[in-house]
Amino acid sequence: ESGVTLLMKERLKEEVRHLKDQARLCSTVVDKMAISSKYIYDRKMDSYIAGQDLDHLISADNHNLANSLLCFLLCGLAGSFKIPVGYFFTKGCTGAELAETIVHVTKKTEELGFKIVRLVTDNHKINVAAMDVLCKGPATTSAPHPADPSRRLFLAFDQCHIIKNVRSQFLVKEIGGQNEISAAPLKQLYKMQQGSTVKPIKVLNKEASVPFKHKKDECEAQL
Repeated sequence: ESGVTLLMKERLKEEVRHLKDQARLCSTVVDKMAISSKYIYDRKMDSYIAGQDLDHLISADNHNLANSLLCFLLCGLAGSFKIPVGYFFTKGCTGAELAETIVHVTKKTEELGFKIVRLVTDNHKINVAAMDVLCKGPATTSAPHPADPSRRLFLAFDQCHIIKNVRSQFLVKEIGGQNEISAAPLKQLYKMQQGSTVKPIKVLNKEASVPFKHKKDECEAQL
């Protein structure tokens, strides 16, 4: 069984019963992994698994053999929990289909008592396209909340992909020319968030912004 399963719902119901209002605030992390395109027979269910499974989409063609698994993980912002809330077998998932799936999972999760305030993905072009759909235009820092139009759903790219994102920008855009490419903004951000309880980039430390000589030597050796 894929999607937002009955077992997942029961797990969420049990978790939310023990949480105070603030602890119910959470992020949804969306990621996709490649899988082998083949049918697998499940004896218990007496059925074959691995076809595309997007039953919540009106226009879905579930006869295609899936080649990726779309996963949704619920992460507490004021509590330390991480709970899978949905997974879907897909093939060639578009930005519009991903956006509709995000709306579907968000509504199902909020119906159980959680409050999703942030959506986190990497900056793959399909994820960016989905954010464009959610924002009803070019992606910004927030979009209308799928479960409550009076609220905003904040959008973020996972900080662990920052280096990968910079590399991608250099590959697809003309950057540089006569202008200087400097680490000054990174150093400024490090100074700004010193002493702050909420840090935009948790892993940004002094070694990353102002590396010691031996750290520089390690980088040179790797290069």
